[in-house]
Amino acid sequence: MFRLFEMIGISCRSICTSKVFFTLCLSFLLVVSVLYGAFSISHAQMPNRYWVGSAGGNWSDSANWSESANSCGVGGGASVPGTSDIAYFVSNCTNSASMNATIDVAGIDIASGYSGTISPSSSVSITAGTSGFVQAGGTFTSTAGTMVISGTFNRTGGTFNHNSGTVIFKAPIYGGSYNITPGSSLTFNNLIFDQLSGGYYYTDTITITGSFTVAGDLTVRNTNTDYDSYTVTGSGSPTITVSGNLLFPSTAQTNTVSFGGDYMMGGSTVTINLVGNFTMSDSNVTSYANVTFNGTSTQTVTQSAGTVSGGTWTVNKASGNFALGSNAGGSEAFTLTQGTVSTGTYNFSSAAFIQNTGTTFTGGAGTIDTT
Repeated sequence: MFRLFEMIGISCRSICTSKVFFTLCLSFLLVVSVLYGAFSISHAQMPNRYWVGSAGGNWSDSANWSESANSCGVGGGASVPGTSDIAYFVSNCTNSASMNATIDVAGIDIASGYSGTISPSSSVSITAGTSGFVQAGGTFTSTAGTMVISGTFNRTGGTFNHNSGTVIFKAPIYGGSYNITPGSSLTFNNLIFDQLSGGYYYTDTITITGSFTVAGDLTVRNTNTDYDSYTVTGSGSPTITVSGNLLFPSTAQTNTVSFGGDYMMGGSTVTINLVGNFTMSDSNVTSYANVTFNGTSTQTVTQSAGTVSGGTWTVNKASGNFALGSNAGGSEAFTLTQGTVSTGTYNFSSAAFIQNTGTTFTGGAGTIDTT
């Protein structure tokens, strides 16, 4: 900044031959410098917000927020948490809070000593930015609409209720990474992996460190309009139980997504227990995940685009068929443990094919390629 002022000062000296004009020019630069410095200081010192509200008080009421941790009703009157703030819920004030309006904050942090309930009064939109979502206590009921999280999800305690809504985890950009630590007995309704906009030819990472359940659909996509790609991988061999469908929808973007591991991380690092269908239609997606098909109704695999690389697909069905809706497969190993596989007129590819005794394979007019 000061180098810029020096350069402009030289320009003032060369252009303004009059001493008066030269003085005015430098005075203008001095004013700009002071204003810039004041803005930078105020921006850097922008405080976080602590809940001090009355029982069931509204999130949107500034009287319910303090610049520091205080007892309920003490120190309120700070502004409502904004995009640069983390909204803190701590033991000093354990009153419940009503999320009554759109929420867009840097993060949400619920401490272990907080025993209240944070819940929406309607299907509000909730955004927790790059500071993510931390829960060690209390009860958090998400929106029936959409909650977007763009940073670390670290749940070590408390209760998280999905409220039949959708949670979107957005991968970072510029080579960033963060973890999803679900804690015990976590269930999302619909879950989407996506990416923030921006970046420049980096590969970014979301690491799942524990198992959890998706009651609805699990969707993996990349709508980033710039150049970054991302990987969803696992640490400690987590399992995601998906009661709905596993979806890799086509987008207009060409950025790649690696799901369930990648070739540099030792292949498959995540296992999906899938009750619904598998649909892949994005040519820029590669699935490395182990997938167990264990629903009790017919499960259909449709793969119009995209790549299945490594891992193991297991059919373990007490009832219903494993069926193809298109040519499908890749370099995964395939094991038929229990149930019936019906390929119809489609072809299926795998690196290895194992069929246990007592199972049924109906090839139809299709072929099995195990090369």
